[in-house]
Amino acid sequence: MRKGALVFLAVAVAATAPSMAFAKSKKSAPPAPQTTADPNEPGRRLLANGLSQVFVPAQSLTTPPAAPAAEPKKAKKHKK
Repeated sequence: MRKGALVFLAVAVAATAPSMAFAKSKKSAPPAPQTTADPNEPGRRLLANGLSQVFVPAQSLTTPPAAPAAEPKKAKKHKK
């Protein structure tokens, strides 16, 4: 039983060796240069902020008003 398990593990390691070598060579590529965004350049955030200035107040006008809160009932006092 031990020989069978040992042979199986040896075959599994030998079978994965080429794919592990390929993955290792794939990782060694240099990372792509990152560009920094100009904070003064208009973008999606500027557009989203501008649209929220219009739509958020409009949504608050179209929602139905909240129902007034019911007053809690007073507990009755026991007579002696």
